[in-house]
Amino acid sequence: MEDASRYALHTITTKPWPLPLAARKYAEAGITGVSVWKESLGGLEPREAARILADAGLAVVSTVRGGFFVAPDAHERAKRIEENLDFLRMSAELGAP
Repeated sequence: MEDASRYALHTITTKPWPLPLAARKYAEAGITGVSVWKESLGGLEPREAARILADAGLAVVSTVRGGFFVAPDAHERAKRIEENLDFLRMSAELGAP
């Protein structure tokens, strides 16, 4: 088997697991990188999630998924843009590159 430390895993892959369990299981499997879906935060603040992942020896290699920009009107489009900016801020707090 190849070295699992060369792989990153999407948290959506183990969707039923809360982030602390996923972090522990990934680390036990020798995985060192994680792509965090915002839905997998399960109400955790980004800094707390970052601490959980770092304590497990996991590096955040990406975050998934911002919203879409297409909208039926200007107000909704502005709202979606702001949601994406919030997602970028969250990603930075998680330590995503």
